[in-house]
Amino acid sequence: MALNEYTHEFDVKSQADDLFKDFMKELEDNDEVGIEAEDWEKRVITRNVISTDFLRKYNYKTYKVTATITPRGDGDGSRVKWTVKLEMIPGEIHVGPHINSPT
Repeated sequence: MALNEYTHEFDVKSQADDLFKDFMKELEDNDEVGIEAEDWEKRVITRNVISTDFLRKYNYKTYKVTATITPRGDGDGSRVKWTVKLEMIPGEIHVGPHINSPT
């Protein structure tokens, strides 16, 4: 089954370096996700959900999130690009409420 991919971009008031540090700190103690790749210089993190409860609840075979945090050009905060790649388990399809399907 093919992977589905969804991307969402949004601006935040936090500075890019501070936001990335906070994001990484939050993941340190989270046993429901595994960090696949991280790049502190480019402020990019890719993580996989490893919680079997979460994966089963929404019929996901795989669920991967990549977050890229860049400073805004005007120096006022950051832009976050959030990309979700997921593969559904064949059968009944149920997209969790945290995924916005493209319209």
